[in-house]
Amino acid sequence: MKGNHETVNRLIKLRASKKFTDKDWEERGLNPSEPATVNQMIHLTDACLDGLLRDLKSGETQEQVRKTLIEGLEKFRASDYDTEEREFIVDEFHEIASILGLDISDDLNRWLYGKVLGTLLGQKKQTEEIIDVRAVNCSQCKSTLILKMVGKKPGVSSYWIIGRCVQCSEYNLLSSGEDFGTLKIENFTMVESFKMKDKSEEQAKNRLEQIKHLKGRN
Repeated sequence: MKGNHETVNRLIKLRASKKFTDKDWEERGLNPSEPATVNQMIHLTDACLDGLLRDLKSGETQEQVRKTLIEGLEKFRASDYDTEEREFIVDEFHEIASILGLDISDDLNRWLYGKVLGTLLGQKKQTEEIIDVRAVNCSQCKSTLILKMVGKKPGVSSYWIIGRCVQCSEYNLLSSGEDFGTLKIENFTMVESFKMKDKSEEQAKNRLEQIKHLKGRN
């Protein structure tokens, strides 16, 4: 993969920029994480960018560049970070992938949600048809939050899904259909999910309010 001048310059600029600043956290509606955690996030992101720049400048293949990017992501041990930190890391790596022209959404889902749910969210590429689409308007900014059910897999339960709007960070409740192969999400990030057979709609709404209250105190 030959790194063109613009791509290399954008990565150099990103490498030199201040990352995960107090202002960045505030813009996401969050209090900054502990300095040690933030410094680790910065260090691992910059280390990955250094590796990518070496690959591009030496003319490595696209496959090698992708491998370097994914390995950089996996240097972050997901269990060391809370939900908001993981989502911030994913957003940063999504930006890097966009600069490189790479689609690593499946890898990001797997890292963010774990192997099982990451698979349901599209860890593996699917060529099957979309069998259902659920869309709700964010309760705060009215952005359309979209959940697509792709392919069929008999026996998969319906889920309640609590998602955070990418536009305003408000928490919303969505529901999936059943018997889907994978889930694809647009305009929100997943916070929690649970099978409908385990929680009623009232219980799901109560959990949504609990999350809003807890996150509002952070």
